[in-house]
Amino acid sequence: MSLHEYHIDGIVIITGNYDDIRIAGFSDAQNADVEQCRNEKQRRERALIYTLLNHAGRNHKSFSHITGASLGHHESGAPFLKVEDNQAPATGISLSHCRSGACIALGAITQQFGIDIEDVSDKLARVAPKFINAREATFIGHDMLLSAWTVKEAVYKAAGTPGLSLRDGIDILSVTAATSESLSGHDFPLEATAAAAGATFRCHIRPEDNRCLTVVHLI
Repeated sequence: MSLHEYHIDGIVIITGNYDDIRIAGFSDAQNADVEQCRNEKQRRERALIYTLLNHAGRNHKSFSHITGASLGHHESGAPFLKVEDNQAPATGISLSHCRSGACIALGAITQQFGIDIEDVSDKLARVAPKFINAREATFIGHDMLLSAWTVKEAVYKAAGTPGLSLRDGIDILSVTAATSESLSGHDFPLEATAAAAGATFRCHIRPEDNRCLTVVHLI
């Protein structure tokens, strides 16, 4: 398996690719949820999320209670975990998927955090005016668009405010190289600060060859 795991401020992040899917260990609830997906693309995405979730449950004592948990969704669309008795455990989840894989972030239900993963795409340059505001455009160039997109998407999830405008409702205040003292500096070489919905978020950015991973949390 090509799963990768990272840790930031009490949040566990796990990423994987679609050839990592292992349905043999799925619970009945997980299998049923995968089967009800509308098409093969959605089934594959959900199966990978459950593979990552079960990996966390079987490899972290603090997450053992979520092994076999299925996903539910709030009215806002935000995901939550359902254990066998249909109750949400005291573990929060954020998730994302793209053409090449998927990721999850797990932490205390009281934490505000979000995650996003996105493949490299030429279309970002065309749609940049829809998510980059005038002030951000002064320091976010073409080579930073993918990082900026994942920051905005992850902050949107962490802010928990449906309908928040990526362009005008989320403001990237700064983007810098992670310092050597940073807990995430080795795995996430870029850091950003962003403001949204009256809150400020620390953003940890991991650009890769073909995609970008970003996790954010409330400061």
